[in-house]
Amino acid sequence: MGLGCARSEWDDFEWFALHADDDNAPPIWIDDDSTRVLLCDLDNLRADPRRLAARIRVAVELAQAADVVLFAGQAESVRRSGVPAEFRDEVITVGSGRDAADHALLTVAERVRGGPLQFVVMSNDGIFARLALRGPLGVVSPTVGRASIRLVKAAHTLVDVGELTRDKIVPAVA
Repeated sequence: MGLGCARSEWDDFEWFALHADDDNAPPIWIDDDSTRVLLCDLDNLRADPRRLAARIRVAVELAQAADVVLFAGQAESVRRSGVPAEFRDEVITVGSGRDAADHALLTVAERVRGGPLQFVVMSNDGIFARLALRGPLGVVSPTVGRASIRLVKAAHTLVDVGELTRDKIVPAVA
């Protein structure tokens, strides 16, 4: 049990709300001329229907500000996600293999070439840490406490999607 006086591993990260008034660009994106790449692991976004819908709304906001977008997940995750028609062409259904969505997302990331890049990943998986070698890496974690330590250390910015979705959860209609 900690006494609350020691520094936490989270102390080095700046936490902020997604909604900012800077031209509707979510602040997780660095405001420069780099290519913005959003990779969303639908298998990591699993939640009850209302929370999942709120998480997808956050993903869509990020996608609208991105240059390259990919959502990937197993069939059930894709079906439940409800990714809007606007991004249906950016959704890949993967097989049931372990980390199949991660590998699909990384394959697309590897194909992105050119000038400066920045990445935002919606996942907790450490496999995405390697993207920080190619440009700033923002992480929108489904649950920060479950994020890979390797991913957390590689992240330029770390955001807990739970904090971002509180105002986006629509109450169930009785």
